[in-house]
Order: sequence, then C-alpha cells, then structure tokens
Amino acid sequence: QPICNLSLPVTPLAPILGSFGAMMRFFQCLRRYYDTNAIIHLGNAGKYASMAISVMMIFYWRYTVAYYADDYNKVLMSKIIYIIIQVVSAVYANFWDITQDWALLKLDSSNFLLRDELGYKHKWIYYFGMCNNTFFRFTWIFYFVSDSFLVRFLIAFGEMLRRWQWDIFRIENEHVTNCRAGRAIKELELPTIFDPSLASPTSTVKIKKSSLLPKVNRKQTWRDFEPKLDKDEADYVQEDDDDYEEDDVNDNFDENDNEEKGNLDSVIKDNLDYEKKQEEGGKDDKNDNIESRKKLKIITEHIEISIN
Repeated sequence: QPICNLSLPVTPLAPILGSFGAMMRFFQCLRRYYDTNAIIHLGNAGKYASMAISVMMIFYWRYTVAYYADDYNKVLMSKIIYIIIQVVSAVYANFWDITQDWALLKLDSSNFLLRDELGYKHKWIYYFGMCNNTFFRFTWIFYFVSDSFLVRFLIAFGEMLRRWQWDIFRIENEHVTNCRAGRAIKELELPTIFDPSLASPTSTVKIKKSSLLPKVNRKQTWRDFEPKLDKDEADYVQEDDDDYEEDDVNDNFDENDNEEKGNLDSVIKDNLDYEKKQEEGGKDDKNDNIESRKKLKIITEHIEISIN
C-alpha cells in the first residue's frame, strides 16, 4: 500500500516529527558535554534519547498492528518492546525532572523530600508538582484503553500542561541557585543596625554592627583587592599596620563611662537653654554653657569612632 494512503498513526512522518524536538535536545546536550566535559550533560542526553526512542516505538507498534494483525507473535512482541521502552523512558525522565531539573527529593533536607531553600511559600505546591509530573509521564498507558482521536488529544494536551508546569519549577530552582551563588539577590543587607529607640526624644545614641555581616579582621579587608606587594612594600605596610593597631587601641570607646562624659540629653537641654537666653537678650557669660559644650564635643567624637 502506498505511503500516501496510510492513516496518520502509521505514517513514517509521525515518528520523525514526534522525535524531532527530543533529538535536537539530545545533540545540544552532547555539545554541552563536548564544551564542558561535565558528565551530567551525558545523563541529560540519555533522557532525551530515551524519549526519542519511545516515540519511534509508538510508530513501530501501530505499524505492526495495522499491517501484521494476523501475526499474533509479532504484534505481541512489538507491544512488549513498546511497553518496556516506555517504562524506562518515563521513569528515567520523571526522575531527572524532579531530582536534577527541579533539585527536589533531597533526603537530608529540612523540608521533607524537597530542598532546604524554596522559592515558593507553600510546600504543598512542590508535592503537587511532583505527583502531577509523575502522572503525566505515564499517560501513555491510556493508549491501551483506546486509540481514539479524543484519547490522543487528551494525552497531547496533558503533555503540554506538564511542560508548562516543568518550566515554572525549573525557573524557580534556577533563581534559588543564582541567589545562593551570588548571581542574584533577594534583598539588600544594610551594614549597620540602628536601635529603634532612637525615635524617642529622651533616648541616647546606640549603634551596633550588623550580625548579618561576616566577622573579618579589619586588617584583612582594607587591601583585599590590591596586587601582591614585593618585600620592601610589604615591610612598609607591616609598619603601617603596627601603627594602625596602636591608634585603634587608644581610640577604643568605653561605653560604660557615661557618667564622666555626660548624658547627651542633658547636654542638648543645656544648649537649648543657652540659645533661649541669647534670644531673650541675656548677658553673654563666658562661663555659661561651656561645660555642656565640652560634654557635647566628647560625645560627638565617641559617636564618630563607634560608626567608623
């Protein structure tokens, strides 16, 4: 019988078009392996190879049913081969989708069978996605129930939904990976944390280092990106570091010495009273407010040291 008179399910063009996308991805994975020598690309190539073979086996099985219906053994053998290939392909592809493309099913994760860092708020979404992906990977079983146009349409539509869902979780996993690797950020961390009590007019200034920042030696950070020094330059820098340490020790601020330095609130009050006197035309006493000005100067210097 001429090929042009064959029905669509057994047309040679069907397996070619059906496996074209999988074969393109197969060769892309081989190219990635050639460029990077990463074994994981061979595993991904194996997934697409199994998918392409399974599509071809659908054609082989339908072809034997259409043209060798009287040969029971041949039809049975083609059916058995088709089932084996489809099971291997479905299990392989589903396992790769969940464990590699979505990075789920981590046994040591704090989130049961998921991973430690999740991009979506609700965990049930991931469990639903894994179950849903597994179901749509095995919809080929319905071909044994009926080979009608409606069944083929529903299976194809389900595959479209599965790939749409795959994209959502794949992008989520890629974003979480980029954030962990520093290629993207979720939020900016400020270098200092200011005490909320600063909003109160009767509070004193409290500034502390952020606990979110890494604890590193200041000597190690101020020249992190400079080129390597030769011996003479290194000796010179070492002397400068020694002087820096002595100055840093002498400039330490004793936060418990509030009684000697004075309270910032009282200093501000004294200065406001002094300015009020000047506005009212009072005498300019040289000793008036001089003590509070000294206190204000000392506290200002200590605040600058704490911030630096």
